[in-house]
Amino acid sequence: MGTTNGTGLAAAAPRLEFEEASHTYTLEGRPIPSVTQILAETGFCDWLTRVPPTVLAKATHRGRAVHRAAQLYDERRLDYATVAPDLHGYLWAYELWIQESGFRPRLIEHRFHHPVYQYAGTLDREGVLGSDDEAVVDLKTGLMNRFRMSAAALQLAAYLHSLEKPLLRRRLALELRVDGSYRVYEYPQSDAARDFQIFLAAMSVANYQRAHGGRK
Repeated sequence: MGTTNGTGLAAAAPRLEFEEASHTYTLEGRPIPSVTQILAETGFCDWLTRVPPTVLAKATHRGRAVHRAAQLYDERRLDYATVAPDLHGYLWAYELWIQESGFRPRLIEHRFHHPVYQYAGTLDREGVLGSDDEAVVDLKTGLMNRFRMSAAALQLAAYLHSLEKPLLRRRLALELRVDGSYRVYEYPQSDAARDFQIFLAAMSVANYQRAHGGRK
């Protein structure tokens, strides 16, 4: 939604930039915390510290590659010859879910910042499920466990609130599997407001730690 600058003309949107190598966002040149950074700094992703670095690096690379292939698929620009064979199953799983759910994406890999709470992120998908259910969807290429499920609930709540009428949308984590199958984890709409408050509390803790020499 645009704003005006007092002249009746629409003000330019703040410049949000993303550095993929370091996974950092800047807003008009100023660092701004991301949703995943906030969750990591407050312990919601501590299970990752138990994953060997080489395994984690491989999983991160795989996730980015699958996200990119799925984006090109949704944009009808995918050349299957460019997809590594070990990623085919994940992409087939995504295609199967699209076909079976009838999901129609409107926002794809959508970068945003929240103008009030000042956090940033990249929303994987926003669109319509079935006839008219609006939903946000986060793609997962690792197997979900209870720790990932709880973090995803907060992550998706933060993504919801970057959009208008957030509490009217469904929240889905879509687990894509190497064998071409998938599993959907849906979080109750009745919990969305509570989960967003938990996310905001986590952001307050992360900001305090950062300002007072705590976790970086």
